[in-house]
Amino acid sequence: MAKGKASDWIAKTCDRVEHHAKRVGQTELVCASGISPSGEIHLGNVREIITVHLVAEELKARGHQARHIHSWDDYDRFRKVPASLPESYAKYIGFPLSEIPDVTGEYGSYAERHMTEFGQHMEALGIRPEYIRQSAAYKAGTYTDAVKLAMDKRHEIFDILAEQQTESRQERPREERRKTYYPFTVYCESCQRDTTEIREYDAATATISYGCKQCEHAASFSLNDRMCGKLVWKVDWPMRWNHEKVIFEPGGDDHASPGSSYTVGKDIVKLFGWQAPYFVGYAFVGVGGASKMSSSAGNTATPRVALEILEPAMLRWLYIRKQPRQRFDIDFGQEMIRLYEEWDRFSTKATKPEAADKDKALYARCTTTSIGELKTSSTPVSFRLLSSSADIAQGSKPQVLRIVRDHNGDERSDEELELALNPRLDCAIFWALNVRAEEERTVIRDEFAADKWAELDETNRGSVQLLIEKMEDVWTLKGLTSLVYGIPKLSVGAAMDAPPTDEIKKAQRAFFVSLYTLLCSSDTGPRLPTLLLSVGAEKVRQLLTAP
Repeated sequence: MAKGKASDWIAKTCDRVEHHAKRVGQTELVCASGISPSGEIHLGNVREIITVHLVAEELKARGHQARHIHSWDDYDRFRKVPASLPESYAKYIGFPLSEIPDVTGEYGSYAERHMTEFGQHMEALGIRPEYIRQSAAYKAGTYTDAVKLAMDKRHEIFDILAEQQTESRQERPREERRKTYYPFTVYCESCQRDTTEIREYDAATATISYGCKQCEHAASFSLNDRMCGKLVWKVDWPMRWNHEKVIFEPGGDDHASPGSSYTVGKDIVKLFGWQAPYFVGYAFVGVGGASKMSSSAGNTATPRVALEILEPAMLRWLYIRKQPRQRFDIDFGQEMIRLYEEWDRFSTKATKPEAADKDKALYARCTTTSIGELKTSSTPVSFRLLSSSADIAQGSKPQVLRIVRDHNGDERSDEELELALNPRLDCAIFWALNVRAEEERTVIRDEFAADKWAELDETNRGSVQLLIEKMEDVWTLKGLTSLVYGIPKLSVGAAMDAPPTDEIKKAQRAFFVSLYTLLCSSDTGPRLPTLLLSVGAEKVRQLLTAP
């Protein structure tokens, strides 16, 4: 994989990670990300994992022993019922996510569904970290010694946390709170909820005595025997920094604000004998535009939906080209056509032998990872043509393939051509049928519109007839483009290749409206050359020829 220049954010981040690792004396560079699988995982979470992935890839390219570990925080509590679940799931609020049943029973738990699906999406993006399930790690006793250390140093932890709190907002005096503070949350062994309070801790035997406020169950257990809970988040995070010897981990901008997880974690981690990793804050990633998704598409702000619309390399490109602190939206509406055109221009430029090193490096990061190359369309056909064809053909793949053949004269079988066009072909069909708003869809007339023909003036009637006479001789996207823009020039006495003037532009607009009205009962639509190619010569002749 191509190594980037020192001027890009990935290379700069790696420079700082290398410096930090040298300062703490660490040769294995562990880069960490983490997500709580509390629902369908959104594109903002992708920013965390892809930031770590890109830095780890660059560190490997520099010859370092680098690891990307990803923690699934499936031992977090279930906080609220998302819209995707039945209201009956309210009974699980307070349970660990790992213990919430999957709504269909297909997976071992609600959390496992989201973890599995997200892992598949990351694989499609060329991202394959080492996954760690926190529920399994806690239950296996992986963190037992660290939890006991945190319990022993609970008063020191309290003091660090209290320094960031506003005392006037607290209900109880500081010393009273300090005396009863424990950095551990117990999941009740009877009802499984976290509605518990620790009543006593015996350091000699590591025994926790607790009571449940929900079911009134009271019990005790030794941390040496089993782990019926977890450290609170602001202690859990720095504990894991030490356990995994993490050198780099990003987080949302909120994690670095005063009193936030990273701010207090920098001090708490020292109690475990380690230092905070190099940290990069990242901004929100949202969805722009007014896309109207069908019910089958679901939440638009997920990698699942994004990969239905964008080629994997393109989705990587959107993240790579922006610094982590730059907020951006992905517009799944009409802007998607422009986005594909921008990607095609960049790809063409970056793959030329004389391309700039920075463009080559960016393109390599988009299309290649340490686990292999991402699938890209080997036959370049514009997204505009494919999506317009899919719209007009109502998603019929054989029809779309026929249009592509008309465009470029490709003689391969449907199977071969489909393989060469994918994943872009499937993305274009999905976008045309599921994302494009109904009012933007193209509906082709069934028969000749005599009433609309009668409304045309003699000039535009003549232009339509000239198009019918000449179109089959130039039946390609390029040929039809020249024809539909050139015929109006002839109507005002100019040559086909004459430069545009105000008079020519006015004639072109009138001609275009005439064609749209006769073909699809609207005065606008897809670009006319694409529309003609998609409808097909026989149907175009039928709709434009007066009986």
